[in-house]
Amino acid sequence: MKNQLFVLLGFLAVSLTGLAQLSGLQSGPMVGYSEMREVALWVQTTHSMDVKLAYWEKGRPESLTTTESQVTSKETGFAITLIADKVSPGKLYEYALYLNQQKIEFTYPLEFTTQALWQWREDPPDFTFVAGSCL
Repeated sequence: MKNQLFVLLGFLAVSLTGLAQLSGLQSGPMVGYSEMREVALWVQTTHSMDVKLAYWEKGRPESLTTTESQVTSKETGFAITLIADKVSPGKLYEYALYLNQQKIEFTYPLEFTTQALWQWREDPPDFTFVAGSCL
């Protein structure tokens, strides 16, 4: 009985891994840097593919816009950084990933936030640092 359970679990793990590879997505999308007016998103595919992101302000799907479409290549490890540059400061955005014009579905929400425009309008963000010595 235990052996059958291990075989079943192993089969499921291999099957789910295989399904994930069918989309062509290797890793990501991952949010990189976030500024007031642009956000970088990183994606890696399993082979050369056309990659594009559609994004919109959360709760406002009519504000949908897209990044420029780019093609991944072997020279860059099939990795690419897309720039969402039509964003406003201090907003939460949702986004969708398209590989070869096919929307890739995820079981979790894809979101990023831009930095707030705080300069001379409110207190700067809090920060902490540690100083010490080994002596």
